[in-house]
Amino acid sequence: MTNRQWTGILGVPAAILLASCGGGGSGGSAEAEGPQPVRVSFEATGGSAAEGAFTLTLDGDTYAASVAIDTYRGPGDYPIEIHAGTCAGGEGPLVLLVTEVEGQEGGEGQSSGRFPASELAGGGPFYVDIHDAQDDTAIACADLPPL
Repeated sequence: MTNRQWTGILGVPAAILLASCGGGGSGGSAEAEGPQPVRVSFEATGGSAAEGAFTLTLDGDTYAASVAIDTYRGPGDYPIEIHAGTCAGGEGPLVLLVTEVEGQEGGEGQSSGRFPASELAGGGPFYVDIHDAQDDTAIACADLPPL
């Protein structure tokens, strides 16, 4: 068959097929990829059942953070903090308060915040944790990968 016959059978010119398969093109993606979000899952600490996820996305020189948690506790405030160190290393120095989740009846909630990327300069390691504002205990923790 000729190329014209293939075009008639497929309904798509061969040049379009080659371009969509990566052949005959510039070799790169037409879209520029930005920084990928970093997502970590919390692990319960101190006998709690808390769980959730924390996401950081670099937007220029600012991090956008979002968090969704379920503490399985009553309503209340749950500060989300980034500390220097690792979860296994225990309570490290506070780097910053990212946001505070206002937990609903069962302790579930969502929140977001923004902060300068320079706050996490120095390479880490860093971890993020959920605190119970009533007694200031950490109830869940997640190590952040290198940023």
